[in-house]
Amino acid sequence: MSNRVLLVEDDALFGETIAEYLEDLGYEVAHHLDASSAIDATFAQRFSLYVLDVQLPSQNGIDLLYSLRASGDMTPALYLTSSQAKETLTAGFAAGCDDFLTKPVDLEELRLRIKALMRRTYGDSRMTFGQFVLDSERQTLMRGSEVTPLKPKAFALLQLLLSQKGRTVTIEQIQERLYTHAQTSSNGAIRVYLNEIKRAIGEEFITNIRGIGYRFDA
Repeated sequence: MSNRVLLVEDDALFGETIAEYLEDLGYEVAHHLDASSAIDATFAQRFSLYVLDVQLPSQNGIDLLYSLRASGDMTPALYLTSSQAKETLTAGFAAGCDDFLTKPVDLEELRLRIKALMRRTYGDSRMTFGQFVLDSERQTLMRGSEVTPLKPKAFALLQLLLSQKGRTVTIEQIQERLYTHAQTSSNGAIRVYLNEIKRAIGEEFITNIRGIGYRFDA
């Protein structure tokens, strides 16, 4: 699981407040003001969560989610709405949303709802191996009580390998996780991140499947 959040909120100042709050919690947030640019963003990269305002210009958040679900995109979605009308709730859940939060938004409640939604969708955020604990929510790697620093892409790569523990993760899968379509990647760059991980946790956990990818064994 990555920690990428797509936030679609046409109130620029309010959206910036939410984005900064979530980024302080360790999420990577892409903030868009309208449905059209948000859809383009979903083609460019994968997200672990959508936070969508219902009242958007041009195409509203409910129609936006209908479009995403129709394309086979089942990323969990949380709606933000100033309406408490039953019809809005009914339409939102029919479109495929997973939760609602009514404006004005309490940021702590938003954090808790996102945490619960991510746990329901992806399972426990903490993964253990050897003497280490990787916490996806806090974006930390701990050894005992000490934080082991990793750069964001090295962390995302370790997260991917751990989530597929015992199975080979291909180079293509790694590139898809670490890079958007607009970014260039290379096997050399991936090896740099792998070396960073090995320096942090040791050599024994990761096996190179030559010409195919890597496997995490613990």
